[in-house]
Amino acid sequence: MPIIYSSDSENETTPRTKLFGRQRPIRSVLGGGQVADVLLWENKKVSAALSVGMTVLWLLFEVAEYNLVTLFSHISIATMLIVFIWFTTADFFNWSHPELPTSILDKSTFQEFASTLHGRSNQALSKFMDIARGKEPALFFMAIFFLYILSVIGNYFTFLNFLYLCEFCLLANSAISL
Repeated sequence: MPIIYSSDSENETTPRTKLFGRQRPIRSVLGGGQVADVLLWENKKVSAALSVGMTVLWLLFEVAEYNLVTLFSHISIATMLIVFIWFTTADFFNWSHPELPTSILDKSTFQEFASTLHGRSNQALSKFMDIARGKEPALFFMAIFFLYILSVIGNYFTFLNFLYLCEFCLLANSAISL
């Protein structure tokens, strides 16, 4: 017996279904706002910058097998050398020294626990800038040497392993002093 199809179904309008059976538009699923703009490439500059930045990080950490400690050390060395050259050329040409902020981190972003961290961070960054200015050349070269040694050590440890080693050393040191 032959099957006869009715042509009535061709005239009916079926509701258009969304991909994967969604009820809401994808923009609202992503939360709307700036996050959705970036993820849906509506803000092309930010989306492209984010893609390029993440690609560079992936290339550094996965392909080139660069470690976070080594990257931090190299960035610190480069920053110290730039500030040192900046202040040295200002002294050489009798220019006024560039003004560096005394408070690097904004205190309003921290609360009670972080106020101690804020003070110590600003103290460390202030010391970093004093060393980078070249007021004490021996201390400057010693800091560069220490950061270089830290970067060499960073080549042999992942960041997680380095944190574990530091914790182990701290715990071993506290156990020995008991």
